[in-house]
Amino acid sequence: MFPIARLRTPIIILGMNTVSLIAEEVRKLGGQNVFIVTDQGVVQAGLLEKILEPLKKEKISYAIFDQVEAEPSIENLLAATQKARTSPVDLFIGLGGGSVMDTTKMVSVLQVHDLDIRELFGVDKVTKPGLPTIMLPTTSGTGSEVTRNAVFTDKRENLKKVVSSQAIVPTVAIVDPMLTVTMPPPITATTGIDAFIHAVESYLAINASPLTDPLAWEATRLIAANLGPAVANGQDLVARYNMSLGSLMAGITLNNAGVGAVHALAYPVGAEYHVPHGIANVVTFIPTMEYISMARIPKFVQLAAAMGEPIAGLAPREVVNRAIGAMRDLIEKVGLPTRLRDIGATADRIPYMAQAAFKEKRLLGNTPRQLTEEDIRKIFEASF
Repeated sequence: MFPIARLRTPIIILGMNTVSLIAEEVRKLGGQNVFIVTDQGVVQAGLLEKILEPLKKEKISYAIFDQVEAEPSIENLLAATQKARTSPVDLFIGLGGGSVMDTTKMVSVLQVHDLDIRELFGVDKVTKPGLPTIMLPTTSGTGSEVTRNAVFTDKRENLKKVVSSQAIVPTVAIVDPMLTVTMPPPITATTGIDAFIHAVESYLAINASPLTDPLAWEATRLIAANLGPAVANGQDLVARYNMSLGSLMAGITLNNAGVGAVHALAYPVGAEYHVPHGIANVVTFIPTMEYISMARIPKFVQLAAAMGEPIAGLAPREVVNRAIGAMRDLIEKVGLPTRLRDIGATADRIPYMAQAAFKEKRLLGNTPRQLTEEDIRKIFEASF
């Protein structure tokens, strides 16, 4: 009746143009030689200059790795690590989306600990933190700036693998909505729906708590109301601010309550068809919600309210249907695929993906309805 609740976050700075505080935050952490991890999209959008200027002004030395791949492989991570080891480094900065921030987390660990990345996949395999990290997200999606997770593609096994440890939670997160304004509509939609799914899954999770539920509910409300406007007009600063806030809240709940079956199914989808993580999530999202809804009817009623559905006088099951319908409408409104076939999937791969998803015990164990491998196969079939 009175559960123990914990909430772990980095130092969080949220606000317009807070990127200008980067040098100040580096100094607070004792940094003098920083290593910046980013990607070519960020460089071409002119966002890298926004952190280089204050670093130069404060005479903080820096080196840069700007070759992070979308859905980074182990090899890409090791290339970043190799470059970092050629420089004197006392602090890492991650400027980008989830791929960049995940890479930054692990490079900071590998810089100071002689470890084999393949031995670190799983829960709490990283026991000692690396060098301090400051994250500046350029998307409103993954929430990686506040989470304990880092995801990489193992090309050898054709699988997405996760490092999950509180030891890799970033030191500081600077969330500046102005860094997201240059995101094109497709990336806004893909990363935004990823944040939405984080909020919904963590609200429904077995490990949800009185500390995470208000954040997850509010994140759901913010993203449902602002994702469409942000996709329609990237210069809508109110929508961009609210998406940054919603994504941040969803990241906090992801880190503390966790997510569930949608993500378990997404990992083999992403590895098999090489689609962004948000797309891998969304193509099985609605059938998964339909499958687990009976285990969380009161919370689905609250989600319907968060999405602005008129629910007065309706029976609970009807409200659940309204909630799931609103989720479907949001996905369709921002032009995202809703079926596996939309991303080129073939039905003959469903048994393999079900088998792979069923191995994600950490995620399935946090799902409010217990799922068998056969249940997962049926969800994939309903998603096709």
